Amino acid sequence: MKTWTAEDDEYLREKWGTSGGVPSIAKELGRSVDAIKNRAIELKLGPYLDGGEDVSYNQLYRIVVGKEVVGGYQFTLERWKKLGLRIRRRRVDKCMFYIVSIDDFWRWANEHQDILDFSRFEENALGIEPDWAKRKRKIDQRNRTMMTPKKCPWSPQEDALLTVLCESGDKTHEDLQRVFQRTSSSIRRRIYDLALPRPLKSPTKKWTPNDLRQLVHMTESGYGHDWIAKTMNRSAQAVRGKLEWIEKKGLWEEYGGRPLQASGHRPDEQRARQAP
Repeated sequence: MKTWTAEDDEYLREKWGTSGGVPSIAKELGRSVDAIKNRAIELKLGPYLDGGEDVSYNQLYRIVVGKEVVGGYQFTLERWKKLGLRIRRRRVDKCMFYIVSIDDFWRWANEHQDILDFSRFEENALGIEPDWAKRKRKIDQRNRTMMTPKKCPWSPQEDALLTVLCESGDKTHEDLQRVFQRTSSSIRRRIYDLALPRPLKSPTKKWTPNDLRQLVHMTESGYGHDWIAKTMNRSAQAVRGKLEWIEKKGLWEEYGGRPLQASGHRPDEQRARQAP
């Protein structure tokens, strides 16, 4: 009998419940399928959804949303179902699982890139992934790193500089964003908290049809408001306002977007997808 090493056990724990299936694990470890299942029982790894074509919703949530994200499990389940992801129920022994076809997920995710954040989604965690997923991951990672984290407290030195710049009367919000490398909403909130004079309004810049098509395309590709604003040389507030205007007027599809009912996009949801 082949002895189980610590490395073998660690590999089994890591791969148990992933999309490759028990046969894939058995092949990699040079053991029989029964040996793998028996060892999993000894290690108390729980039931496995065999076959490799399906993944449990629990596994999918942990992969896509992130292991470190607490809460939102049931809310996300209902939201994804409402937006068209086919989530089935399957009984394994005495347990009932929500399961998703990996192929179904990729087709659905491609149509809903604007509501997904792949920055925590490990590459190939669901097997070989499409090229668009790799591009989406890079976009989301840039969204997360382009700005100073919102949770980073304002320092006394920053407060002093913000006070001087606001009282000078010649700075716009875009100027302040470039100085502090913070989001527009973070700067506005700090100005309010410190009761400082409001910055100058930026000169009105007309939106052309091409600008609106670029705005819709970048939004559906997963770019956050601040990244779009930086790319288009506008304020994040202007970006947010124009997105809301496009939706209110029913012009989303006219400017190249997918039907709202199909994409599930709502401009206000972008607030949760800014670089933190």
